[in-house]
Amino acid sequence: MSNPLDGYSMFGPTGTGKTLLLWALAKESCYAGQMVVFRKAFDLALEMREEEFSRPGSQGESLGIEDLLDSPGAKVHLFIDEMDKIAVTDFILRRFFQLFDAAYSMPKRLSISICSNLSIQEFTQVFGEAIRRRMEEISDAIEMVGGD
Repeated sequence: MSNPLDGYSMFGPTGTGKTLLLWALAKESCYAGQMVVFRKAFDLALEMREEEFSRPGSQGESLGIEDLLDSPGAKVHLFIDEMDKIAVTDFILRRFFQLFDAAYSMPKRLSISICSNLSIQEFTQVFGEAIRRRMEEISDAIEMVGGD
């Protein structure tokens, strides 16, 4: 791994230690002074949905991540667990792409790490080529092997 302050995308079957590694990276990011946000993908998707419908006149343009990025100096590292556990809709695809695009546009302010029980190929089939490419640009991919 290149640097615990960068983003990582971990793929592989259950029981390979992806979530444990994600937690370890989050801990290292905390020690490095980053603001850490750890979410299960399902919970993050619910937050995105609630945010979109709770703002008057909202068209889903804002991610809510701007509030975190407004904190002076601290880099935000978002850790997303269980990417394979969400129902993928057009809304989810749009919002996750916006989120990953924010990390691409502001690498000194935001990094994202994910893990999924899907393989890289399955992830691409579910989330699409655009999201996989953006993840590739903002994170180092790790394919885990073994498991239960």
